[in-house]
Amino acid sequence: MRPDWAITPRDRTSSAEAGDFTTAPELSALFGRTVARQVAEIMAHSTPHILELGAGSGKLAADMLAELEQLGSLPDSYSILEISADLRERQQTLLRERLPHLFGRVRWLDALPETFGGAMIANEVLDALPVHLVHWQDSALSQRGVAIDGESFCWQDRPMDDGDLLHAAQQIAAPDGYVSEICLASAG
Repeated sequence: MRPDWAITPRDRTSSAEAGDFTTAPELSALFGRTVARQVAEIMAHSTPHILELGAGSGKLAADMLAELEQLGSLPDSYSILEISADLRERQQTLLRERLPHLFGRVRWLDALPETFGGAMIANEVLDALPVHLVHWQDSALSQRGVAIDGESFCWQDRPMDDGDLLHAAQQIAAPDGYVSEICLASAG
């Protein structure tokens, strides 16, 4: 039996072949086990609840719950906010198969709860938020986007036509030549 930190080429490509990318929980149980140890500390100083945003395949939840059980630090509840019906079904199937005795602790949410106390997990969620790419150049601001140059794609700067984006970019003291992302959805 190989150690759970060992990664084979098949592990690396299994979800990539389906057109997706591979995240740390899919590579090894070690990621979930490590996060679980930190979550156990958080719950010890807070409340014994976990909220995971966008749980993907459910592997992180399964690995964390298994490790938390080994540590004697199971949460009273493990909530998953998942908007994809397909992923929710995959998560339920995986958790039922791997941890049937813990399945009753897991519940799925359609929206964020009004209040929450405990540990919140958002692996690979923040980087999936829609952003605008902004370029600070020669004391001017422009929005960077993708354009077509002949038969290939390229970056192209264009004037900023969104007042909210312009206001947000003007709040950042960036050096000349700096390019960064601004997520207007995070401001509200």
